[in-house]
Amino acid sequence: MGYSMRTAHYRLTLWVDRATREKTEVVGLYDFEKDPRGGINRVRDPEYREAVERLTAQLKSIWQAEKSTDCP
Repeated sequence: MGYSMRTAHYRLTLWVDRATREKTEVVGLYDFEKDPRGGINRVRDPEYREAVERLTAQLKSIWQAEKSTDCP
C-alpha cells in the first residue's frame, strides 16, 4: 500500500507492507523544483538523504497520530 505526502518542493511516497503497515518496501522522492513532472526518483541520490529522512519521519508521525485516533 502506498502513502504519499507533498510539500511545495517534494513528493514522498512510501510503499509499505499491507498487513502491518510497518515495513517500508519502496520509497520514492520527487523534486518538483528540478523535475516539474516528477519523473525522476531521487531517493538514492546522496544530495537528498536529509530530505528523505525528514519527510519519512513526518509521514510516519502522521500515521502514529491517526492510529491513536482510530476507533476500535
